[in-house]
Amino acid sequence: MVKSGHKHQICNGTNVPLNPENMDCHSRKFLIHLQQHIADYDYVLLDFLPASIKKRHAHYHLELLASKTHYNDLLSVLSDAETLHFLRTRMRQHAQEIEIVFNDLSHLSISLRTELHFGNLSYTDVSQIFRSSRTEYGFKVPSLAHAFEYHLLKSLSEKNDFPQAYSEYFSQCTFEERSAIFACIVPKYKFVINLLDDLIHYKSKSFILVKKSLEKMKPNKGIHLIKRWSYPLSGWIKTLFFGRWNYFYQSGSPLSAPNSVGDFLTRKVYLRTG
Repeated sequence: MVKSGHKHQICNGTNVPLNPENMDCHSRKFLIHLQQHIADYDYVLLDFLPASIKKRHAHYHLELLASKTHYNDLLSVLSDAETLHFLRTRMRQHAQEIEIVFNDLSHLSISLRTELHFGNLSYTDVSQIFRSSRTEYGFKVPSLAHAFEYHLLKSLSEKNDFPQAYSEYFSQCTFEERSAIFACIVPKYKFVINLLDDLIHYKSKSFILVKKSLEKMKPNKGIHLIKRWSYPLSGWIKTLFFGRWNYFYQSGSPLSAPNSVGDFLTRKVYLRTG
């Protein structure tokens, strides 16, 4: 595992440019490869701030919401990573975590999910997110309304303030863009607000409004109650049995697996959430 305090070794110490910003990590090259090969898939990048996407070289973390239809195809693209040192994956309650570490010790980590939840409550139809997605710096990202809703509900579920970086991002929206966000979230959650900034700081009142509104929605009542009640238990069982990291090492390593990385990820497809 690569610790956060360790720096990756670009070019193995040889022919290093005088300007570090001109260096290309293996993770950066693979990021471009990923952009190109999943362009036709139904997915969105949930953590999409331009400042993080435009980084020249770094350790990238992507939060991807993908359709179940293209889930295996996306895993196949990830298995094409070159100059691979090792890859590891594990199951969390709401997502599959995949980390790819390259030979220069740069790495790319991905939280891959197929549904979005507020606790054990479903709050949106992911197909609508895919249909209304837009493209920013080569990635499909949610519409402004869906992006604001995602980060708002995520911060409320964690009982934290709205992320500062996203607060600054949405503060730069035009009047028309902010109106579109209002039109999406105010009727849905019965918020009584004058400005989006009123939702920036965590309030128990906002948490209660969201929970009550979601409990009244069709996907969270009636026959769907069975899935809602079983969701925490099934998530706990999956995490218990599949929550440990599973490693695939590059070919030639003393710890390398006999199968290809593609076979490894295909076998791990049972970790899929949703």
